[in-house]
Amino acid sequence: MTVFRNEGQWDSSNVEFSDGRILSYDKVARTSAMRHIDYGLGVIDRRAFEVVPTAGSHDPGSVYQEMLRHGELAGSRSRSGFTRSAPRWA
Repeated sequence: MTVFRNEGQWDSSNVEFSDGRILSYDKVARTSAMRHIDYGLGVIDRRAFEVVPTAGSHDPGSVYQEMLRHGELAGSRSRSGFTRSAPRWA
C-alpha cells in the first residue's frame, strides 16, 4: 500500500505507518495514531483475493484489512503530495 503523510489535511488520516509497516488501517474507526492516508496505489498478490466472495461488490479495504490481520500488509511512503491537475505524459 502506498501511503502519504496526511495529518488530517486532505482527508481524515486512516493509516498508522512506521518503518515500512502498516500498523493499523481503517476508514471508519480512525485513531489519533493514524497520521497517513492510503494513497490509492497498491500491489496485491492475487492470492489475497481468495478471501473475497465471488458474488456482489466489495470494498478493496476489506482485502487490506485481511492482509493486515495476517501480517502481510507493508507500505511505501510517497514523498510527493496530491496534485490538482492530470499528469503530463511525454
